[in-house]
Amino acid sequence: MNDNDNTEQNGRSVSTENAKDQKPGKVPIYIDGTKYHPEGSKLTGAQLRTVPSPPVSSDRDLWLDIIDELDKLIEDDEVVELEKNMRFFTVPRVINPGQVIEPHSGT
Repeated sequence: MNDNDNTEQNGRSVSTENAKDQKPGKVPIYIDGTKYHPEGSKLTGAQLRTVPSPPVSSDRDLWLDIIDELDKLIEDDEVVELEKNMRFFTVPRVINPGQVIEPHSGT
């Protein structure tokens, strides 16, 4: 059976399109490659951070993966209207490039 099969049930045609993804009131999204079905269709960045367990820590940024465009940083107070299969990823908030070493003078 594929994701768009129609079946007969009590004489009616019933679509089973993505039945495994359909959860009442829940939109499937991905955070760091893991699928989640959070409650609600609009969540703030702070609420999105609490979807995974453990939650996304404060030392990481949450980004919306946008195909063929620049990805978007999601701030904690920003409201995101969830769409089916949206993809988010996290990265370290501060990347420590290492210590700068001054060139040695030959004195």
